[in-house]
Amino acid sequence: EVAENQSAEPQDDADGEDKQKKQLANPHVELQFSDANAKFYCRIYYAGEFYHMREVILGSSEEDFIHSLAHCVPWQARGGKSGAAFYATEDDRFILKQMPRLEVQSFLDFAPHYFTYITNAAQMKRPTALAKILGVYRIGY
Repeated sequence: EVAENQSAEPQDDADGEDKQKKQLANPHVELQFSDANAKFYCRIYYAGEFYHMREVILGSSEEDFIHSLAHCVPWQARGGKSGAAFYATEDDRFILKQMPRLEVQSFLDFAPHYFTYITNAAQMKRPTALAKILGVYRIGY
């Protein structure tokens, strides 16, 4: 069972119309699914923006990206102060970082500017010292 939060059902009352507009303007995608043992939840923050940025930066298929993320091992980062858990994909293409809520919210606050800067730098082949964040997700079960 998979459910998305972006409903496009028509609403008759004014409150329903406002809710519909808010949902259609929401840049995040929420998925919920379950099996016999557990319920799972995934929120993909700025799904469309990250998808576009991955196209520009990676030049490979979305399936390759997902396959990499599905095969990770713990990675011991050195020098960081956050104490966050890190993982590396087995193909050594990506690093995943567990982020506290405050760090996620800080990123979401400046995300539109980040997408513009990184995408422009990649398209114009300008170097940048900023990390290329290719997705932010909230996973629960």
